[in-house]
Amino acid sequence: MSDSPAPSPDSATPKPGDGTAARTLDERLERNGMRFEAGVLEQLVARSPEDPELLAALAQSYAVLGEHGRGLELDQQLVTLRPEDDTFRYNLACSLCLVGELDGACGELLAALDRGYRDFAHLLADDDLAALRADARFGLVRDRMASLTREH
Repeated sequence: MSDSPAPSPDSATPKPGDGTAARTLDERLERNGMRFEAGVLEQLVARSPEDPELLAALAQSYAVLGEHGRGLELDQQLVTLRPEDDTFRYNLACSLCLVGELDGACGELLAALDRGYRDFAHLLADDDLAALRADARFGLVRDRMASLTREH
């Protein structure tokens, strides 16, 4: 047993007026709202399993909740439904990156660019793609963006 004094029970307690308690409550409420939204969307998707708008909204909810595996499944389903949609390909690249599948993410990002995705600023800033941007494979994406920029 240690002779040092026990930590004060108040040391981890938010101090009045520091805003910590309010921020924590806001975060919990927002997360609960997202869980509720995901639950509603799950019910709607169960009734309309091939509705791309519902699938995309549910995939986004899962991404915000950090349920990347579930979001990945939906993004794969969306690309199966609409293989030429550049945004669905981009979102699939993000989901693949979030689960550590950088080869697949790079391939889908290139496919998105080939199908017309041109929001380069977003691509270069998107936190979901941070791991890919830090990887040498991202050079392929940069090269493709550069060639697309030269074409126009």
